[in-house]
Amino acid sequence: MHLTYEQLSAITRGADHTLYDEEKGRFVMRRCTDRQTEAYGVGYGTKCELTAGVRFDFWTDSQTVEFDYVIARRVSVIWMSIDLYADGVMVACDHKKSHVSQDKDTFSYRFETAARRRVTVYLPYMLDVQVTDFRLDDGAEVTPYTDYAGTMLCFGDSITHGYHAQYSSCTYPAMVARYFNYDFSNQGNAGYIFDANTIDPEQNIKPDLITVAFGTNDWNKLSSPEEFRENANAFYARLAEVYPGVPVYGILPLWRGDSWRPKKAGKFEDIRRQLAEIIAANGAIVVDGDQAVPHVDLFFGDYRLHPNDLGFSCYAQYLIGEITRSRA
Repeated sequence: MHLTYEQLSAITRGADHTLYDEEKGRFVMRRCTDRQTEAYGVGYGTKCELTAGVRFDFWTDSQTVEFDYVIARRVSVIWMSIDLYADGVMVACDHKKSHVSQDKDTFSYRFETAARRRVTVYLPYMLDVQVTDFRLDDGAEVTPYTDYAGTMLCFGDSITHGYHAQYSSCTYPAMVARYFNYDFSNQGNAGYIFDANTIDPEQNIKPDLITVAFGTNDWNKLSSPEEFRENANAFYARLAEVYPGVPVYGILPLWRGDSWRPKKAGKFEDIRRQLAEIIAANGAIVVDGDQAVPHVDLFFGDYRLHPNDLGFSCYAQYLIGEITRSRA
């Protein structure tokens, strides 16, 4: 059976909103609001269209899960994966090189038996995947999964976005959310910095927990320590204003192999120290990202900055521990 727009929209998670492109016949998912996309501006606004953290999450007794899709946009990463989980365990993955084209492709998986199970399908994080047709067995159940323990909102740069994970379900936001059984929205935007204007109180998510992981690009790009402090403080102050009472975990920058380089924003260790002070001053919880991933290049996809799947696993486990300890 072919799912309707209403059925597909109901099982979509990690998207602020969905829409149907009548002209092209495509189901489109957008993880950011239009206001956020506009605030990110030229170059970064288009990254809001990428399906990082977007997934289909539902109960079904269908033996087959299959959908046709189009890659409307690709950024940076030349690979992609579509990961399918059954009752919390990955059982299928379509990992391959990605292409920028309007050609259709198909994801298809058939279980050995027909049984009621929770199915979660994670879409690629550096592509704009648009679905043209989603199919289950005729007469199959399709019930949105809603039994989450809470909701998590994740702000950050390319590391939060997912870069350099090989698998879309192995970014740290996805792994932390699975551990706590949280619904989540990945607001990572590769290459970006602290910017209070990108926080939209009208976003269709009511978080129980917020993570923030900026700083490494700020150190690399900004023109002065004063600019860094002003931007970071404004971001955390805005979060406290928009989400009063919601715990915020401010993650200090991870180790990077080129942190010895002199930058206009100051020394890397000074950025980390000042950011810790700003996080605490705004009532958020400081998470020492320097402890999250080993300072060994083999834990990084580019050997110096972006964790690979092994590095992300370490990152997620560390963050899970910090969140658990803060609640004790």
